[in-house]
Amino acid sequence: MLDREPFVGREAELAAVYEGLTDPRCSVIAITGSRGTGRSRMLDATLRMSQEIGASVELARATSAARNIPFGAVARMLPQHVSGWSAPTELIRTMVALYAEQSSRIRQVVAVDDAQLLDPESATLLHALAGSGHALVVLTLDADAECPETVTALWKDLGGRLVSLRALLITEISTYLHEALGGPVNGVLVRSVAEATEGNLLWMRELLRGALEAGAIARTQDGLWELVEVPPLSDRLQQLLNDRLRHASPETLEVATWLAMAGDTLPISALERVLEHPVPSVAEAEGVIRLEGRDSVRLTHPLYGGLLRERTSRLEHRRRHSALLRSMLADTPIASAELVHVLCDSEDRGEQVDTELVLRAARAAMDGGDYGIGWELSRFAGADSPEATSEALAIAGECGLWLGRVDEAESYFRQARCRTSDKDVRADLTLGLAANLFMVAGRAKAAEELVNEITAQLPPEDSRYQYAVALRVGMAANAGRMHELLAELAEVDECSIPALTAARVSALTWTGRLHEAIDAVGSLTRVSGPDQRPPSDLDQIVSITALAYAGEFHEARRRARSGYYETLRNRRLPEQAMWATAWSEVEMLTGNLWTAMSCLLEASGIMRRRPTSLGPAVHGSCLGNLAQVAAMCGESEQAERALEEGEELPLRECFVPELASARAWLESGGTDLGRRRQELWDCVAAARSSGALLSAARTLLDIARLGRGKEASRALAEIEGELQGVVVASWIRYVRTIAEGEPDGLVRISEELDEKGMRLLAAEALLLAGGEFRARGRTVAAAGVEHSGAGLAESLGARSLLTAARSAEVPLTKREKQIVRRVLAGSSSADVAGCLGISTRTVESHLQNAYRKLGVHSRDELARIYGDFL
Repeated sequence: MLDREPFVGREAELAAVYEGLTDPRCSVIAITGSRGTGRSRMLDATLRMSQEIGASVELARATSAARNIPFGAVARMLPQHVSGWSAPTELIRTMVALYAEQSSRIRQVVAVDDAQLLDPESATLLHALAGSGHALVVLTLDADAECPETVTALWKDLGGRLVSLRALLITEISTYLHEALGGPVNGVLVRSVAEATEGNLLWMRELLRGALEAGAIARTQDGLWELVEVPPLSDRLQQLLNDRLRHASPETLEVATWLAMAGDTLPISALERVLEHPVPSVAEAEGVIRLEGRDSVRLTHPLYGGLLRERTSRLEHRRRHSALLRSMLADTPIASAELVHVLCDSEDRGEQVDTELVLRAARAAMDGGDYGIGWELSRFAGADSPEATSEALAIAGECGLWLGRVDEAESYFRQARCRTSDKDVRADLTLGLAANLFMVAGRAKAAEELVNEITAQLPPEDSRYQYAVALRVGMAANAGRMHELLAELAEVDECSIPALTAARVSALTWTGRLHEAIDAVGSLTRVSGPDQRPPSDLDQIVSITALAYAGEFHEARRRARSGYYETLRNRRLPEQAMWATAWSEVEMLTGNLWTAMSCLLEASGIMRRRPTSLGPAVHGSCLGNLAQVAAMCGESEQAERALEEGEELPLRECFVPELASARAWLESGGTDLGRRRQELWDCVAAARSSGALLSAARTLLDIARLGRGKEASRALAEIEGELQGVVVASWIRYVRTIAEGEPDGLVRISEELDEKGMRLLAAEALLLAGGEFRARGRTVAAAGVEHSGAGLAESLGARSLLTAARSAEVPLTKREKQIVRRVLAGSSSADVAGCLGISTRTVESHLQNAYRKLGVHSRDELARIYGDFL
């Protein structure tokens, strides 16, 4: 593992380099970037591209040792008959003439790594070669190092192309880890690596290697890589970091050590109190610290903090943490991960803290949406002690609710209700308890009783009344009661309760009224004035669902990816799970099964530890989809695990047809399929009675795909007039075509589905068409469409469809099968002819007939599609 480092996030840069290589007017390409951004790897890729287009390549590496030697960097490029010349001008003139003669036959590319270390004579020679047009000079430059004028002139004077390499974005880090580790990666691991390395390829590679060696990351039984413990700094990584800090002044190291003790960031006021003087400007000039916003300062790289903490003795740790704690609490209300970090160390040493100040910081964290920090601070403020105040308990309950700590949050809320007589405080606590019971524990009936208690006591204009109504709407949505949901929405002012607009879009989507839902999406996501709130995560997610079912797959995918990575950057796990689920919905509709499964694994893992604010119904839906996708990908064990986990959820009061569909797909080849189909029909009936017609249509599609096309087609015809949108219309036509069983019709509907982006259904339709062609004796036509369907299924990762395609009877004669099997074993046509006692020409004739029947065009294609079967 990590024997070959992935090359990601450089598509635009590679394109710019390729343009320069293929442009005869381009004479210089300068690749610049900070240390660790992959300049040398980009140079290697550039040289490979140069060779692929037929250019001659020379590579030199400039070094500090050769910097004071004339022509030292390019000495190995000089032909033997000129290397002894002492007159630089004569040598340069001779080299230009030599390259002029060579460039008349083939383009010459001269590359220099670390060109900022070039000696002046080498730089002048390269300038002359590039300026003469006889060679394309490619340089790499360290953006953090001073570059001599002779080197800068190479690309500035000659109008060269400058290709700047940046650190990887979090989306690219996710791809890098996926490829490096060979499987899907937990979002917490992605974020941890992103925060520790800030996208620097060198740091990332070394951190990952050290983490693998130490067992700090591991693969779960689901195949998902996740963080087990904080990755240690390997010896090699420590050496690299020490090299960076070797030239830092004592004043800079003192500032950096204080920041390291606090977790890398501090408010300037708190830092200056412990320093007892202003922050020295030299620390910023030396590149060790930087300003963060207007009021804070941080280390320029998080790994510096890890190294400095390891350098500091335990006694020195104790002294610095005591000083930091006093300094940071002097600035209350202040709530940060750094404060939690310092408090943990103080607790370990048994030091006393001012709980009132910590409680103020906890409330500041909760009000700012930092629920993890608020949770930790509330416990430092005494929420777990017998003398806990109702405020500390309420903060712990509220933060625990959003973190998915079910039992603890409920316990905190109940204790807080018992310890207060204030009506307003009790109302707040009752709402919190109701939200916890519904959103996390799945106990909707108990939650509804508390919601009714609140709405009976409070006036409609009270914000808590509005929140209670939003909860009641959410309960109707989770139970699939769309008629009830829309009726509830009709009686309230949506403008006064922003979350209800999202509920209306969702209800319109699932009732099949896609045109109305898309119209509502515009107002939901548009911010038109200073008083308008920006769209929430829920607003955006319901918009994505509406867009996806309206056939706007590209836009839905773009929004889903953007939202997912934004929550990943901001460490909002419950919302991250919601975004991953929304993204998976788009990928399932379009048939990108492996991406969908990766998203669903991520979402279900988060929900397992920290349920989302949408409750067990969303978790069950996620697990049902995961089981179905895993089954289609041929991952039966993964599918079984997801299904077992879903059946253990508290779902008695929820509507989750996805689990029923997953059970049916897993039983598609078994004896219990009839009972599973009946469960799907029950889901259709429940969906129709509650108004969730889109859900009913999706379940009917599954019924048709599982062998009951005629019944499903008749049921769809009954609700067709109430359904809108491109996706549902295609489903209806597909189910109708399945019911008719006409192979040419299945081929046509496959083309339609493929054109509209629903590629999995397109592959499935082709394979069904192959079966119908074969049943009619049209074996050649069957082989052709089955080959196309199998190729499409293979590209999507649909192994279950691929297996079905390969299990069809292969229409070859006995002699053709003999020849094909020997060819697949690696025999040449001459070898096959000798073994069978026939001519080579006869072998080739039989082989071409087999190709035509199987719908392939080469031996490679034959082996890829039919190798395991024939």
